[in-house]
Amino acid sequence: MTNLHLEGVWKRFGAFEAIRNVNLDLPSGKMITFLGPSGSGKSTLFRLVSGLEQASEGTIRFDGIDVTGLAAHKRNVGMVFQSYALFPHLNVWENIGYGLALRKVPKTQRRARAIELLELIKLPDIADRGITQLSGGQRQRVAIARALAMKPQLFLLDEPLSALDAKLREHMQNELCELQRKLGVTTIVVTHDQREAMTMSDIVVVIDRGAVQQVGSPLDIYRRPATRFVADFIGTSNLLEGTGSPEGKFEFSGGTLKIATPDWLKRDESPAVLCVRPEQLQVMQKADGMPNSLDGQVTLIRDLGAELEVFVRSGDTEFISKEASGVELGFSVGDTVSLQIPETAHLMAA
Repeated sequence: MTNLHLEGVWKRFGAFEAIRNVNLDLPSGKMITFLGPSGSGKSTLFRLVSGLEQASEGTIRFDGIDVTGLAAHKRNVGMVFQSYALFPHLNVWENIGYGLALRKVPKTQRRARAIELLELIKLPDIADRGITQLSGGQRQRVAIARALAMKPQLFLLDEPLSALDAKLREHMQNELCELQRKLGVTTIVVTHDQREAMTMSDIVVVIDRGAVQQVGSPLDIYRRPATRFVADFIGTSNLLEGTGSPEGKFEFSGGTLKIATPDWLKRDESPAVLCVRPEQLQVMQKADGMPNSLDGQVTLIRDLGAELEVFVRSGDTEFISKEASGVELGFSVGDTVSLQIPETAHLMAA
């Protein structure tokens, strides 16, 4: 198990700053996700950690050992890529043992290690098959076994599930998590899929425009986003811009709400963004005088099977609420309703 530490890491391509002053201290033995939209820099950060790219500035350490200047083959990392990059002229066990062959490990030991890993990934009977005989899910598992054959310090996967269909992708997410727990190897997965990151990870590193926006558990990041970008990118949010006060008030164009005062807002009024998740927002028949509520008009109700989505226009803002399917709402599209805003809604610095 390996701790990963990055200090002041930058990566420049000419005048373009792909990675900007990244500082991370990630514990060993965890499933970690680099999450961000396309072009955010997450894959570049992956390549810096793996040694496929060299940092323009800063330090990268594995368990306190400086590996910043080391090439990929000297860092003892296992890598799985989106394309899997398996060799079609080699059979399954030869693919898995390929790295061991480069290190002159005897054939009998290479095959034994491959058989051991095939048992681990629950494909014990395919050692002598050709790569072209495998399904997409089987190829993905073989690529994982090949990356693990060298017993790497870090296990790195770049968009490893994106080529799979939705049902198989969810199945492989569970398989990867189970495998990581068995081996205890520090694992980093690069993805742009929020659901994938939230369901697989112990720790999520949210990246945008080359900078780390937030690091935390999936639940922390969902419930307490650090920035507007994180709140908007992770899940669905109702976001209101206004001013927060130490007295527990949030003022915006639609009125004034009572909100629990966060630690960062203890002295003066400050620009703030209120994040209300759809499941926190309660929509009910219009009730005058209800505290912490706004009036609005229902514009759309969508039945998604497991839940209902209710869209309400209040002033210049459209809110979205989620209700359990089968619930009698008591209102219809076009009705005027009341929106109940919880005092526990998360307030961020603008």
